[in-house]
Amino acid sequence: MKMNIKVLNNRGMTLVEILVALALFAMLTMIFAPFFAQQYSLLVQAGELNEKAIENAHELERGLAEVRVTPDTRHVPIKYLNEAYQKNPVRGWLITEGEYSTFVSYDAFISNGPFALSEGYGPKTKDGKAEGDTHYILIRGNDTHFKSSATQFKVKDKDGMIVVGAGTFADIESSSVAYIKIRTTGEGVLTAAGSPYTIEITTPDVYEELDGALQDEVMHAQLFVGLPFYLVGGNSGNVYTSSDPSYWVGDSSFPSSTVNLYASLYCNGMFLIGGQNGAIYYRTGDQAWTLCSTPGISKTVRDMAYDVENSIYVAVGDGGMIARSTNGIVWTLVSSGTANNLTGIAYGNGTFIAIGQCGVTLRSTDGLSWAAGSANYGNDLNDITFKYNKFIAVGKYIKAANQYNYTSYLWYTDDGASWTSVVVLNEYLKKNDIPITFESVGWDDSYFIIGQSNGRFRYSADLKSREWWFLTFSWSETSSTGVTTPIRDIAWLDGVFLAVTDNGMLLYSSTGISGWNVKTLGSQNLYTICTW
Repeated sequence: MKMNIKVLNNRGMTLVEILVALALFAMLTMIFAPFFAQQYSLLVQAGELNEKAIENAHELERGLAEVRVTPDTRHVPIKYLNEAYQKNPVRGWLITEGEYSTFVSYDAFISNGPFALSEGYGPKTKDGKAEGDTHYILIRGNDTHFKSSATQFKVKDKDGMIVVGAGTFADIESSSVAYIKIRTTGEGVLTAAGSPYTIEITTPDVYEELDGALQDEVMHAQLFVGLPFYLVGGNSGNVYTSSDPSYWVGDSSFPSSTVNLYASLYCNGMFLIGGQNGAIYYRTGDQAWTLCSTPGISKTVRDMAYDVENSIYVAVGDGGMIARSTNGIVWTLVSSGTANNLTGIAYGNGTFIAIGQCGVTLRSTDGLSWAAGSANYGNDLNDITFKYNKFIAVGKYIKAANQYNYTSYLWYTDDGASWTSVVVLNEYLKKNDIPITFESVGWDDSYFIIGQSNGRFRYSADLKSREWWFLTFSWSETSSTGVTTPIRDIAWLDGVFLAVTDNGMLLYSSTGISGWNVKTLGSQNLYTICTW
């Protein structure tokens, strides 16, 4: 095959070509040299001006810090074009030092204390005393202009609606200190459902605009209200809330005045309360009491428990009723295998344990499948709790064959499969004497405490050892608590024992052993109390 190959010319530039290129470069340099020089001069001038501005700014900052430079007393209003971002003018001062000017904002604001309350908040005076029917909120202002004859105070809920009776009365102590009065009962009480609240304080004709017109000073702060610490339920839909055991408020928002309430529970930011005819109600911080969906559940609810790890709720009640839920709102009836009334349920060690009439005990790991336990207890069991990896149940006494000897037991177990009994009380009674029944059981970090049918409590030895042999002895009865009716339920939170009984009476004590205070909430029997 024949190939044609073309060889390129690889010679370099000629002298003429080089001279022409140098001439062109010289001409371009002569043309653009003045421009480059001018730009360089401008850059030098800009740098000098920038250094001067920085020097002036530093001098201004030093002057403000040393109070050598003070702003003009006039306020310069600056208004954003986007009113959705900032509706009211931002006020401040325009200050000049040399060739440097800056805007210093007029930093007027208010703060409130407390900034958060819990439902059931009690009365509080300016000096912190629990008196009257109002709760004082301290308002501190920075560069504000409160006037006793002109400043108006309003409290608005999360929807912007004015809360009638809340904050409309205030004590103004100076141009920057005032107290708003929040009602604790009746109209104007603040609730979690209306939170967060806005405190609005308006003082008319404070600022002068550039055109000479006067503008109001309008200040805002937020007040948050959370769910109560304590909740109590009883007959005829009576519900009470509190954040202070010495002060309680009736919850008039509860939707039923006929249902008797026997069970309550707090979990996952939600209160649950249940009672007659299988009714269970729930309430969250931003939602009022609402009836749960409980299809096919018609028996009275007596107790509830919650598995936090698997989000399983279980309710038990009359006729062996067991209901299960995965959200606390929609409940499903499950088979228990018993027709006996179930009076209590607790969760721990990965197991639900239910107790009830005639000593029945049931256990389940998922709330769906239930197996019978073995308590070997012939009389009714009334209440159960879980502490230090043990379930503890109490109930009615056992009557001996001689007719006058009565024994009351406490039962404990790890998993409900087998139980250990402890004799807590032996009574030898005379004719017509009434034996004591154990109605409820609770605990704190120091004691187990049993609520009795005579209005008193029985407490254990110190729990700090966490040894279970101590339950066989060292049980003592408290002195008179001021009531003689059965202790229906017991709760404990933050160093305070609380208990409920008949005739609307609530008891609270810091020890559970002595110093019980009695608070009458109404006339209806109270059956359940829970805390969060």
